[in-house]
Amino acid sequence: MSKKHLQRYVDEFAYRWNVRGDMDYLFADMVRNIAGTGTLSYKTLTK
Repeated sequence: MSKKHLQRYVDEFAYRWNVRGDMDYLFADMVRNIAGTGTLSYKTLTK
């Protein structure tokens, strides 16, 4: 691992450690957000 990327690695590890007990909550929140967005047509997507 290079010194250049060390801080990002440490930040990612710290984030995963801090949310280790909240994964069920994060997943449920993501599903709720996806389900509440409605549909996206191909025409709108390709504008």
